[in-house]
Amino acid sequence: MTQKANSLRRSLKMLFNGIGVNPGRVRALKNYRKYRAQCEEFLRQGGTITGNSMILYDFADNAGTASGDYFHQDLLVAKLVFEAQPRRHIDVASRVDGFVAQLACFREVEVVDVRPLPPSVHTNIKFVQVDLTRPQ
Repeated sequence: MTQKANSLRRSLKMLFNGIGVNPGRVRALKNYRKYRAQCEEFLRQGGTITGNSMILYDFADNAGTASGDYFHQDLLVAKLVFEAQPRRHIDVASRVDGFVAQLACFREVEVVDVRPLPPSVHTNIKFVQVDLTRPQ
């Protein structure tokens, strides 16, 4: 693709995004027939549908990523914590939806972070919001 064509493509993408239209999501409309066919098959097999939330772009998505430094680091350290079985684990500033969640499946974790966290529904996650650079 030429530089001019790339520039036009970027400009159009910015325009569409600016008015709330995601071109990738529009392209996902091609999956509507597949979605309907799967719904019909589910109903034919005795299933029931009480709500509908079409996510058509998900047909082409990956299940996630199992790579990168943090992915492997989190798995390694969770294994080490599991093996060491410390009486208490205090975590400072780790993402709750990553490392902390891995630990919380087998032990209580006290999380300290400057960022807010909505109330946890998991009993193994105890959260304290505090700025450690400003001792109380």
